[in-house]
Amino acid sequence: MTTENETQDERENRELIELLNELRVVLPGVQVLFAFLLTIAFSSKFATISHVERVTYMVAFFSTALTSVFLMTPTVFHRIRFRKGDKEALLRFTNRYVLAAMGCLSVAMVSVIWLVCELALSQATANLIAVISAVVIVGLWFAIPVWRELRDSR
Repeated sequence: MTTENETQDERENRELIELLNELRVVLPGVQVLFAFLLTIAFSSKFATISHVERVTYMVAFFSTALTSVFLMTPTVFHRIRFRKGDKEALLRFTNRYVLAAMGCLSVAMVSVIWLVCELALSQATANLIAVISAVVIVGLWFAIPVWRELRDSR
């Protein structure tokens, strides 16, 4: 929600609050996913998974870890640059970090979906569900917003 009479400082403060609220929504889900992946590696069944399952697990694990790093980076940036009048840069960088995090998270989620379905159902079913999941995630998170951005810029 923007105001016509909003100063540059007020706009930056509002945008920063909005961005931090978005991070507060996403980060707990990523932390739960990361915890889930950590527990899998220490379960007795982990030793029996196939090479493909192990590689998929590692893709999910490292994608989730990288997602966490990207989502926590704005906090470190803010702490280091606190009171330096650098909110505009923080907003630009944080926007990039969050988009990179969501890309990594989409890889992690599709990997975990495939892994769980492959272990619970069959590889063919897992492949189908993973493709459907990837299409839904890419469509909702990236394609629709980019399409609207392109449409609005014309």
